Amino acid sequence: QSDLNPSVVKKTQKNIIKKSLITIAISSVIILFCGTLMFVMQENLLGAVFIALGSLFLIVIIILSKKSVFSQKEYKVFFDFDEDLIKITSFENNEIASVSKVFYKDLEKIEEREDYILIYINKINYFILEKSKMVEGNFSELRTFLYGKLNTKYKLMCKV
Repeated sequence: QSDLNPSVVKKTQKNIIKKSLITIAISSVIILFCGTLMFVMQENLLGAVFIALGSLFLIVIIILSKKSVFSQKEYKVFFDFDEDLIKITSFENNEIASVSKVFYKDLEKIEEREDYILIYINKINYFILEKSKMVEGNFSELRTFLYGKLNTKYKLMCKV
């Protein structure tokens, strides 16, 4: 099970957004450099456009790093790991909000972090399973089971 409270979501989003922000920052610096170079070489209009675009990307980086882009609602999520699929049941206000069944072969990947695992159902959407909230079994058995199902799609992002 997992409690999707705002602090857990912020903890996971920090690690994920960091990669995107680095990519956007590098792109922004390159665009600003090209725009400045074109401006200096008397390509005024095109240079100004590049500088404006680079500045816009930098502003987006600042906004994304300061603001949360994920929902701040509180959910409880329960995971059932069966032989062929994961059944994911979400509760909001003690009522079932959704039930999903995802086959292991259809998962994008699973990332294991120090305190939780991220179960990616596609490149963008993921579920959070907190290791400390397991109710049945132990985490090392679950890791072995999931690795057997996913092999190269199981990414270890921490020391074991």
